[in-house]
Amino acid sequence: WRDIELGAECTLRFRRPLWIDLGGIAKGFAVDRAIAALLPAKPVQCVVNAGGDLRVAGAARERVLLDAERAHGADVPVLEIVDASVASSTVTR
Repeated sequence: WRDIELGAECTLRFRRPLWIDLGGIAKGFAVDRAIAALLPAKPVQCVVNAGGDLRVAGAARERVLLDAERAHGADVPVLEIVDASVASSTVTR
C-alpha cells in the first residue's frame, strides 16, 4: 500500500511494479450477495462464513474465536458481533 498513490480525478500511480489481488473484494461481495438472498426469507438469524469473510444478520450475538498467537495456557481471543461483518487474513512471516 505504501507504493500506491491515489491522485486527483480518480488517478492511480504505482511507485514500482505491484501485484494486486482483488480476491478479497470478490469474496466479500459474494458474502454480501448470500446475505441479500437470505434476508427476504426473514430469518431470525443467519451467518455466512466464507473462510476469512464472515457476516452476521440478526440481533443475536455471534462469537468468533480468533486464531491468534498466544502464550501457552492463555485464553483464546473472542470477538462478538451483532448484525455486522468481519474480515481477517493471515500474515506470513
